[in-house]
Amino acid sequence: RLRSRGLGDVYKRQIYNKLKICTPYIVCPDTAFCFKEEKPTDANWEKFSQNTKKIGISLSFQLMRQTEGYFDVMLEVCHYLVDNKYNIVLIANECSGFEESDDRYVVNMMKEQLNSPLVYVVNTVDMSGENLKWIISKCDVVIASRYHTLIAAISTNVPSVALSWHFKYKEALNHVGLGENIVENTDFTAESIIEKFNATYEHRYELKESMREKVERTKKSVIDANAEFCKQIYGN
Repeated sequence: RLRSRGLGDVYKRQIYNKLKICTPYIVCPDTAFCFKEEKPTDANWEKFSQNTKKIGISLSFQLMRQTEGYFDVMLEVCHYLVDNKYNIVLIANECSGFEESDDRYVVNMMKEQLNSPLVYVVNTVDMSGENLKWIISKCDVVIASRYHTLIAAISTNVPSVALSWHFKYKEALNHVGLGENIVENTDFTAESIIEKFNATYEHRYELKESMREKVERTKKSVIDANAEFCKQIYGN
C-alpha cells in the first residue's frame, strides 16, 4: 500500500479526488524542471550553435500516428522557417530502434524533405539527457511535439509553443505563464502554429525575462514537494 504519492497536474488531482482514494498526495510539478544541463562535446553542434535565430523543433512518432496530416503540417512549418532564414534544430526524444516507435524516423524524414544547410539534427543517441537539455536551452524558441522537450525548454527560460495531445502540456506552460502558447489537436494547422511562433519569437526577450521568476518558483516547488514526500515516506 502506498503511504503517499506525488500528483503533478490538476486533471490527475480531480480524478484522484473523484475516486476518493485515501492515500495522501503531494502537489508537485514535473521533477524534470530540476534536471541539469551540460555542454556536449560535439563538433557539429559547436559549429551550428554559432548561428543566430535557432528554433528547436521536436517531432513525435506518436503524433505522426494519431494526428491526421501531422507530418505535412510540420513540413509546412519547417519550410516557412527555412524560407525566412531561421536555423532549425530537429530533436528526437524517443529512440527505440524500431521505425514505428522512434522519433528519429520522423526527424530523418523531415531532414530529407527540407534538404537545407539551415537544419541541424541532434545526435540524441550519443548524447546524455544533460547534453540534450543544453542544446535545447540554446534555442531562441522551441516548438515542441514532445513533453520533455517542452520541459527542457521552459525550465531553461526558452519561450515555447506546445503541440498538445495531452492536458499535461498546458499545465506545464501554465507554470511559467505561457498557457496561451498551445496548439490543440482541434486547431492543428500550419497557420495556427506559425501564428503562435511568430508572436512568441517577436516577444522572446520579454517572455524570457517574465518566465525567469516563475521557473525558479516552479523549481523550488519541486524541491519542496520532494522533501515533503521523503518526509512522509521515511519520517523525520
